[in-house]
Amino acid sequence: MERQYDLFERQTDGPSRWIDAADDLRQARKKLEHLVRTSTGVEYFVRDFCSGTVVAVAGHPHGAMSRPPMRAHAHRGAA
Repeated sequence: MERQYDLFERQTDGPSRWIDAADDLRQARKKLEHLVRTSTGVEYFVRDFCSGTVVAVAGHPHGAMSRPPMRAHAHRGAA
């Protein structure tokens, strides 16, 4: 199966960094949750490979130590 979703780390000082890929949204969310649990103060997001839409965001921007719960975004066309 081709990859359908890409996971990125949001960089505060430049472009986002590609981390991993997933075959489906469920797998992408599991990987996203794992990334948030194993890092501190970083924000990650999942992008639909075909549409370019960001479909999930987790972690915390700006390097803060706290982590809010993962929030999912509706799949609504291009971001």
